[in-house]
Amino acid sequence: MLRRVGVPLGVFIFALAVRLLYLAEVADSPFFSFRGVDALDYHQRAQAWLVGTWPGDEPFFWPPLYPLFLGALYQVLGQGVALLKSAHAVIGAASCVLVYLIGMRVFASRAVACVAAVICGACGPLVYFDGQLLSVGLEVFLQLAAILALLVAGSRRHLLWWATAGVCIGLSAVNRGGILLFLPIVLAWMWWTLRVEARGEPQAPDEPHHPGILQAAVALLFPIVLLMAPVVSHNQRTERLALQGETAEQTTPAALPAGWLPISANAGINFHLGNHWAKRHLNNTNHPRHFVYYDEVMDEPIRRGLLGPFQQSRFLVDRTLADIQAEPGDYAKLMALKSFQAVSGAEIPRNANLYADRPHSRVLSGLVWKWGIAFPTGLLIPLGGVGILASRREWRTHALLWGSLAAQFAVMLGFFVTARYRAPALPLIALYAAYTLHLAVGVVRMGLVRKGLSGGLMLAALLVLCNVRIGEMAGDRGYYEHCLLASQLAAQDRLDSAVSHYEEGLRLNPGYAWAHQHLGDVLVRQGRFAAASDRYRTALALEPDSPARPTVLLKLGRVRLMEGDFRRAAKRLRAALELRPGFAMAHSELGQALEGMGRLEEAVEEYSKAVRLRPKFGEARERLAGAQHRLRLEAANGPG
Repeated sequence: MLRRVGVPLGVFIFALAVRLLYLAEVADSPFFSFRGVDALDYHQRAQAWLVGTWPGDEPFFWPPLYPLFLGALYQVLGQGVALLKSAHAVIGAASCVLVYLIGMRVFASRAVACVAAVICGACGPLVYFDGQLLSVGLEVFLQLAAILALLVAGSRRHLLWWATAGVCIGLSAVNRGGILLFLPIVLAWMWWTLRVEARGEPQAPDEPHHPGILQAAVALLFPIVLLMAPVVSHNQRTERLALQGETAEQTTPAALPAGWLPISANAGINFHLGNHWAKRHLNNTNHPRHFVYYDEVMDEPIRRGLLGPFQQSRFLVDRTLADIQAEPGDYAKLMALKSFQAVSGAEIPRNANLYADRPHSRVLSGLVWKWGIAFPTGLLIPLGGVGILASRREWRTHALLWGSLAAQFAVMLGFFVTARYRAPALPLIALYAAYTLHLAVGVVRMGLVRKGLSGGLMLAALLVLCNVRIGEMAGDRGYYEHCLLASQLAAQDRLDSAVSHYEEGLRLNPGYAWAHQHLGDVLVRQGRFAAASDRYRTALALEPDSPARPTVLLKLGRVRLMEGDFRRAAKRLRAALELRPGFAMAHSELGQALEGMGRLEEAVEEYSKAVRLRPKFGEARERLAGAQHRLRLEAANGPG
């Protein structure tokens, strides 16, 4: 009993210690509190959920479980990043315990289970992602919990375990829909497992009743349907609202709208981004044109009059499929590239680059590196591949794990390969890597080196395959990370640090108009008006047709007002109003410029327009009242 508890506890303590030590080291990094693209979106939705404004009539663009989970953590722990990341580390350590328990069931070897759990406890990519405010750690935990529950259900034949597996799969689907590809494999495995038992010897009268296939399937599927139903219902309702322009009270039951998808509306854009050979380099947030291209793709269905988010998503899927059909050769090359990337030792960043954290952590530097091989994945995948091949004769025992790996591989091929998307496969790969090491030790102990020669040759071949063209470690942060961090620092009134990171981002990508504009905002807050004007003019020159142009002109006009240059301020504000006639803020600022030039009647007219456009615009109302008062004084006292 002590051993049964002691080993999992030791695994948990070891894995948690590694993760907490990593967090302690990177706590001094300026990026420790940084929330990248997805992390920021999760954070904003978690905050909105706490105040009751999310989801509202907004469809789920991302699966909703992780923002809800994060919001629950906010209620318990607050929003301090260190505590939140520590909670994620606990989940990551618990996942290592699940790896141990799965290893004991599948391999029936404490040595294999312990080694696999220790590998996961010190696996650099898993340690890194368990220290990020992203859904990866929760995805890994739920996936492993589902596999363990299925294995227990397959041996104990109890409906409760099938239902537990269903809960884990359902939660995982609401966290990331990719696990739904695993569900048909699970059902086939369940049918085969229970069918084999049904063909066996009849049960003794005193044995507990074992459920049939139908009962087990219901127990498994019911929680999945129950957990997905609210998400599906919400998406269906909000899609109808978008298509019909109705209020929630007016909405009536209708057929599923075109393009309806069950979990989240981001499948279309991700499918499009990941399946074009010529534009594969753009699928990285630090590519200079990534967000320009992203906006162009997202705007196309809107320009075609498609209103529903899921309708738009379906349009992008259909368009991508048409592109694939038109260029099958390019698609074949892309599939070959993604297959290679899926087994390559190099960790591919998209909006999270684990190599960039290495300078701030000796732990991560020791767990993730490139020197001949890309450690650890460049070693784990070859070892895991040999282990999978070595277990082929026991395919009945390993079918569920193989099915899970196949489903994850299919998700990467269907969308794109990144370190974040590959991380959930690493615990299962670690199990087979540990199995290979176990077999190797046995071969050496028994003096059967010749018998192990074929496995050794295969391992050598896989080592070459997985570590060829691994490239250099991209240890520097990209321009977008610096700029997004700068915007978060500015929101915290850390203006000097914000300026520093904006400038570093613009050094890496001088053509990023958004950063020029927002750096100008920070410079205004610092009272550096001339420097701010230069940034605004640069932003205007870089993107002359940008939808943000009226806003930048407004800001430039406001800076001229602060400098007392009313004539040039009025010129910029009139230009903003030519582009956006109903721009209430520009009318109000133009009123100020006209008032500064002594043209009170025109100023009153502009203030009045601002108030008509935005009746609750308090500042414009106050300016209007003041200008009208001065007009009355002039009328009473005469000119001068």
